[in-house]
Amino acid sequence: MVIKLFSLSLLLILIHGVPAKSTPIRDSDGDEVKTGVEYYIDYAGFGFRGGIGLPGWSRLTCPSSVIQMQSEVDRGLPVTLQTLVAPANKISETTIYENSTVYVNFPQYVTRCEYGAAAWSVEISELDGKFLVVAGDSISSPSSQFRVVPAGGENVYSFEVCLPIAWLQCLKLGLSNLLGVDRLVVNFQTDEIPFEFKFVKKRAFGSTKKVVRVK
Repeated sequence: MVIKLFSLSLLLILIHGVPAKSTPIRDSDGDEVKTGVEYYIDYAGFGFRGGIGLPGWSRLTCPSSVIQMQSEVDRGLPVTLQTLVAPANKISETTIYENSTVYVNFPQYVTRCEYGAAAWSVEISELDGKFLVVAGDSISSPSSQFRVVPAGGENVYSFEVCLPIAWLQCLKLGLSNLLGVDRLVVNFQTDEIPFEFKFVKKRAFGSTKKVVRVK
């Protein structure tokens, strides 16, 4: 069984891990998104919704559900990305490219897990059987590997996850209300809201550009 699971994980990496084109992902300023840089995940869909973060009780649980903040002015928590497999024709080792497979992590100490670890992964909810995105201890499996894919708008993206139970299909993440909280989930159902977003640099959020006067 262990060999079969390892082989399946390797197959998923080979199929989905390497992007076909080396088109850089860009943040809200038009700059290339880089590994190790902190970005807010700013909602780019319909309606007034906040950024992505964790509930107030996240320090009491391990793992904790990844949620969308209720207020559109609440930016949530910044994340960092780390690539799983870099494209063969990469220009920069630190640049994230479209369709790259990445690990996503809240770099702050925000959960009850050891050292406050908050790496993203997918696990099934015991309440309703939905596949939730949670933040907790780092694990190396397809459930912790996400793809960043273009969503149609300028510098707008979606996350996908490629789970073995999905018959090698990659499914986008969406939003689903559970116990009064909008949670990030694997979008199996039609009633779940598609989740589209922009990357916003942590230092750039809410800042104003300096105006240079020309004499």
